[in-house]
Amino acid sequence: MTHPAPSQRIQFSIARLEAWAPDVATADQWEEWIRGERAIGETGEPALSQMPAMLRRHAGRLGRLSCDVAYRVLGDLTNVPMVFCSRYGEVHRSVDLLTLLANAQDLSPTSFGLSVHNAIVGLFSMARKDTANAIAIAAGDESAEFGIVEACTLLADGASAVLLVVADCPLPSIYDGFVDHDPVALA
Repeated sequence: MTHPAPSQRIQFSIARLEAWAPDVATADQWEEWIRGERAIGETGEPALSQMPAMLRRHAGRLGRLSCDVAYRVLGDLTNVPMVFCSRYGEVHRSVDLLTLLANAQDLSPTSFGLSVHNAIVGLFSMARKDTANAIAIAAGDESAEFGIVEACTLLADGASAVLLVVADCPLPSIYDGFVDHDPVALA
């Protein structure tokens, strides 16, 4: 494997930035958070009214966070490659499924299909009827960094723009002993 020479740099610009967390959704609220004047709440999720109701009902909390910011960034733009990053993905769905399995109960095929790591970007693509390249990344606590690398790779490969969404939610309580970061929901 060859490594880039130290003089080579990855460069990109951010055309639009959107963020959402409970109790911190507007630009002014994010400024207050930066100054330490506002805390990220523990509960809540965006309404995700941009997504058709039939698909929106399948979006879990992480999906709502991710898709809300994606809709706000893209607006009417289509055919923009998408990179969705999450350290844990829809782990809440997976825990629910494993609990059902452990109790010898039937599993929902829909819930299983929505528990996989690329489900959110797939749901977003279907809702928008957008067939652009879509990638899901899970790289532990470096998911955001690897998402940036992937987005820059797409740009270097000729994409004129790339949507990058980084989102996570707190782990289910069964994993409390493994939490090594501030457990907040945000995108």
